[in-house]
Amino acid sequence: MSDNMKAALLYGPYDMRVECIPKPTSSGDLVLVKTLAVGICGTDKAFYRGTYRLFKKPVVLGHEAVGIVVEGSEELVGKEIVPEINIPCLKCSMCRGVSIPTALTRGH
Repeated sequence: MSDNMKAALLYGPYDMRVECIPKPTSSGDLVLVKTLAVGICGTDKAFYRGTYRLFKKPVVLGHEAVGIVVEGSEELVGKEIVPEINIPCLKCSMCRGVSIPTALTRGH
């Protein structure tokens, strides 16, 4: 597998660019998910149009996704997942305040 991947990065209103970025890696109890499809929600649209302020620049939009686990826990590799960003496990550090979408992509 390549060490890079393509991503659509939003730099500001109406300024989205497809670029090669470093591919994330799995480690510990984190898994790597290859995105198969992603939806765009109202919040994503507001970020793109500039009606919501970006919390960081650039940002990759699209938290409504489906993917397949490609690295990490043997019991999860090969499984299709749909991250649920609204129901945290509240057990891991990610769900306790750092990044709920990241934690939930791990299958918690």
